[in-house]
Order: sequence, then C-alpha cells, then structure tokens
Amino acid sequence: MLLASLVSCRVRTPAPLDVAALVNRQGPVEARRSLALRVVAEPKDVAARLALATLADQQGRPSEAIEQLEAVVALDGPLGIRWRATDRARLARLVAARGRTRLQRGAPPRSPICGAHASSDPPSPPTSSRGPDSPVRSPSSAMSMPPSAPRASGR
Repeated sequence: MLLASLVSCRVRTPAPLDVAALVNRQGPVEARRSLALRVVAEPKDVAARLALATLADQQGRPSEAIEQLEAVVALDGPLGIRWRATDRARLARLVAARGRTRLQRGAPPRSPICGAHASSDPPSPPTSSRGPDSPVRSPSSAMSMPPSAPRASGR
C-alpha cells in the first residue's frame, strides 16, 4: 500500500509552470529559450514541455507546440500520460487546425502509417522489365556462377 502511494505520487501531473509570469519576467524570446534549454537538459521534464507547448501555441508556432505535446504523450508512464485536460484539448485543437489548413491548401490527406499519402485507388501491381517469355530465376540461382564462366585470378 505504501509503495503504491509513493509510486502514484511520482507519476502525477507536475505543477504547471506559470508561462505568463515567465514571459513577463524574461520576455517572450528569452522565456522560449530558457524553456527549450530546460527541455534539452532534461528531456523527461513534463512541466517544461507543457509550458513550451503553451508558449509555442501563444506565439503562433503550432508545429512546435504539437511536437512538445506529442513528446509528453511519448513519455507515457505506467499510470497514463502526465498532462491535464487543457493540454489534451490543446493538442486536439492544434492537430485539427493543421488538418484544416492542409485541406484548404489542397494537400492530399496523410495516412497515419509512415506519413504516406492516403489514396482510394487500389495499389498497382509491381512492374517488371522482363517479357512474358522470360524465364523466372530463383534468387539462389542468380547468385551462383555457371561452371563455364571464367574466374578472376587472384594475381
């Protein structure tokens, strides 16, 4: 019981950093720089990543905000992702806005698998340079040399 209490205390969402106070004290450029340095120094610092995502969102840097929020998701612990409902809503809003922007530009939708473009067309069969009468060779026969082939001398 005591161990479970200790473990649950360590994986709770960290106290949020006051981004507005940081910006008032250091200015927007230095605040962003100090948060970025904190993330570089300690990549698992969830509070710094969430604050950097908030600041990036406020400064009109949605890709950077999404990157930081996805990094928090990747740091998922045994009791779940360490973020608040506002952070989850921010990620959803930013990803939806990115999708709307891509659609407005006429970009094709992206597949969640390997970032490939989604298509409703069935995949086309692979093309081959062999003619219909060409013999099919097995991979092992392609690697072996026929006995009549000249061999290079080692001299």
